[in-house]
Amino acid sequence: MCNSKTKLRILVVEDDCLTQLYIKRFLSGLGMLVDTAINGFEAVEKYELNTYDIILMDGQMPKMDGFEATRIIREKEKEKNFHTLIIAVSGYAISNVEEKFVTAGVDDYLQKPLDENRLICIINKHIDGSECK
Repeated sequence: MCNSKTKLRILVVEDDCLTQLYIKRFLSGLGMLVDTAINGFEAVEKYELNTYDIILMDGQMPKMDGFEATRIIREKEKEKNFHTLIIAVSGYAISNVEEKFVTAGVDDYLQKPLDENRLICIINKHIDGSECK
């Protein structure tokens, strides 16, 4: 991923504007092409119009949460015949949130506050099979 010569196209779905800006600047600084959505509804709309390599999906958002957005995107993938890597990035403090995300269809889960090294490790793991340390 970070070692790849191809620029990854990433959709950051986050309702907190400061967190959204932080993640966008971080990933853009690594040479990735980053688009943003403020809620799950907007994420589904952008997914329908674009092709993303990765979606970073927050859980709790207005209009449509990340769980529902993930389920809808997974349904729409059947039409596109293309699997998009979805990584849940959540600040939920409840015990079964990771299981809830996995049930919705995410590929991986990252707890907030965001650990940049862990995020890159998870992306690399799914893109090129690197092991997280």
